Amino acid sequence: MSTQAQMPAQIAVAQQSATLADVGANTWQALEEIARAGERGDDLLIFPETYLNGYLFDSADEVSRSALTLGSPSLAAVAEASAAHGVHTVMGFLERDGDDVYNSAAIFGPDGLLGKYRKQHLPFLGADRFVVPGRDRAPRVVATPFGNVGMMICFDLRFPESARELALQGADIIAMPTAWPMHATFLADHVTRVRALENLVYLAVADRADEEAGTQYLGRSQIIGPDGSVVLDALDATGTFSATVDLASARRKRLVFTPGEYAGACSTPANPISTASWCARTTTNADLTPRPWRSTTVCGPEFITEETRNKIAAHAAQFRQVTQSPFGPDDEIGMLNLLSPAAARDVLHRADGGAAIDLSVDMFMGMPSWVKAGDPAFQQWMTHTPRGTVLDDLTGAGEQNRLVGYSGDAVSMYTHTGTHIDTLNHFGYNGEIWNGFNERQHLSSRHWTKCGADKIPPIIGRGVLFDVAALHGVDMLPDNYGIGGADLQAALDRQGVKFRPGDIALVNTGRMSQWPDPAKYIDNSPGLNLDGAQFLARAGASVIGADNSALEQMPAQDDENWQVVHTYLLGEAGVPIMGVVDCQQLAADKLSRVCVRRRLPEDPRCDRGADASPRDAADRLTSRLS
Repeated sequence: MSTQAQMPAQIAVAQQSATLADVGANTWQALEEIARAGERGDDLLIFPETYLNGYLFDSADEVSRSALTLGSPSLAAVAEASAAHGVHTVMGFLERDGDDVYNSAAIFGPDGLLGKYRKQHLPFLGADRFVVPGRDRAPRVVATPFGNVGMMICFDLRFPESARELALQGADIIAMPTAWPMHATFLADHVTRVRALENLVYLAVADRADEEAGTQYLGRSQIIGPDGSVVLDALDATGTFSATVDLASARRKRLVFTPGEYAGACSTPANPISTASWCARTTTNADLTPRPWRSTTVCGPEFITEETRNKIAAHAAQFRQVTQSPFGPDDEIGMLNLLSPAAARDVLHRADGGAAIDLSVDMFMGMPSWVKAGDPAFQQWMTHTPRGTVLDDLTGAGEQNRLVGYSGDAVSMYTHTGTHIDTLNHFGYNGEIWNGFNERQHLSSRHWTKCGADKIPPIIGRGVLFDVAALHGVDMLPDNYGIGGADLQAALDRQGVKFRPGDIALVNTGRMSQWPDPAKYIDNSPGLNLDGAQFLARAGASVIGADNSALEQMPAQDDENWQVVHTYLLGEAGVPIMGVVDCQQLAADKLSRVCVRRRLPEDPRCDRGADASPRDAADRLTSRLS
C-alpha cells in the first residue's frame, strides 16, 4: 500500500435511518446522501452496518430474501452515484454468494468497486445469527487519492487483531459500519479510542440512531484521531456528519520524545513514543519546601501527536516574546480553539445534569478584590429609591411616583473582580499582545480592539481538578508556595486522571478557605509558578483557573517580571486565565473530572474589548462526569 495521503481529507459518517427489509427505500436514501456528500466535498462517506437491508431479522429466510449479490441493481446504483459525485463510499449490506450470506461492506469510488470485506466476528444478534463468518484473507485496505482505507464491521472492534491487521496493511483510516444497540456505550466511550490510539490510525464509525423491530440503536457515530481524541461524535442525532482530518498524521508511527523537559534526566526507551514527556518525581517534604528530588521517578508520557502539538502555542513560544497563533493571523482566542464541538457534545453527554456545582463567588461591597494598583473596589449604590423619586421626580411621572415604588441601583468595579476570565489582551510584552497585535494599531482610547472578552465563545469542556492541597495533606498551601510541574503531575497520579489537550485545568490551593477576608485571601497567595504554567500549557490546556485571586504565586519569584505567569500564559502560550474559582466543593467531593460550562452574556457588546469578563461568574457551572 503506497498511496500518498493527501491533507486534509473530509470524512463523513451517515447516521441515517433505514427500513428493515426495504432495500429499495434504503438505496434511494443512500443515493441522496451520496449526492449531498458530493456537494459538500466529502472524500469518504461511511454508512452503517447492513444499511441497505436493515439488521434485526428474525429468521434465516428473511435474511436470505433480503441479501444482495455484488452485482445487484442497488449496489450498481451506489457505485454509479459514487463515481458521478466523486465520493468514495463504504456501504454495509447483506451479501449473497451462492448458498451463503455474509455481513459485508464494500468501498466504491470513481472507478467502481475498490474492495470488499466480510465480517469475521459474529455476535448472536440480529442478522449475524444467520450469516457465515468471512474467511477471505485478501487485503482489505484499499488505496485512494486521499489515503489508505481499511474496513471492519461492528463486533470486530472487540478484537484488537482486527484493527492491528489493518494498520499493518497500511491503513490511514479504518471505516467501521456498525449497528450498536443502546447497551454498547462502553464501545463508543472507550474501545474506539483505544483502537485508534494503539494503532495510531483514524477510526470512523457509522451507526444508526433510529428504532428497528422494537430496538433502539445507540447512535454515537464518530471519528477518532490517532491520538485517541474525539474529532466528531454525532451522539443521538440523525443526519450525516463530516470532519476534515489530516490522514498523513496516521503515517507518523514514530513520535518524538523530549526527555527531561520538566524534571531533569529520565530514562527513555530506544524507540520513544511521545511528543510531550510528563516526567515528575515525587517528594514527601512535610513542610512543602522545595528540596532536591528523591530517587522515586514516575514517567507518564501523554500521547500527543505532531498534528496536535503544532496547535499548542506553548511548544513554539519564545522567552518573553508574544507568539503568533497556530490558528492564523486573525485568531483572538488562542487555545480556546482546542475546544471542539465534538468534544463539547461528548462531555455534555457524560455530564450528570443533576449534580451542578457553581464555581463562582457572590459580589458584595468589601469583598476581596485587586486594589493594589489603584483599581476600584466593588461598589454598589442606589440610583433611585421609592421615596427619593417622589421628592425629585426624575421620572417626570409626578403624582404617579407615590403609587409606583421605583428602585434602581448601579455598580462599579474592576473587571477582574470576583470569578472572572482574563482575556489575551490583559498582559503581553513591550506593547504587544497575543498573536502580534499591538498598541499602535489595536488599542483605542477606550479599549483594545483585539482579543477582548466579546470574542470569547461559549466554553464547554472537560475540566480536570489538580488538588495540590490534598496532594500535600493540607487544607491550604502555605503562603507564596509555588506550584510546579512536579506538583501537578503528582496530583494527577494521585487522582488517577489523565490530562488531555483541550482540557480545562482547575487548580485547588485551598485559598478559598480564607474567603472573604481580603488580606488573608489576596496577600502572599500560593499559586502556579512559571514551571507549573509551562507544564499545563504544553500539555494543551485550553483554559487554566485556580481558587486564588491571580492564579500565580504572589509575589512572583522573578526579579524582572512581577506577573511572570500572566505574561507567559496570555502572551506566549495563548491560554486564558480564570481567577477566583471556588473549588472547595469539587475538592470536598473528590471530583477530579467535571464538565465545565460557561455561557456568554446576553449582550456581549457590553464586554467589547475588555481584558476580563466578571459577569461569567454567575454563568460558570460544573457537573460530575461519568
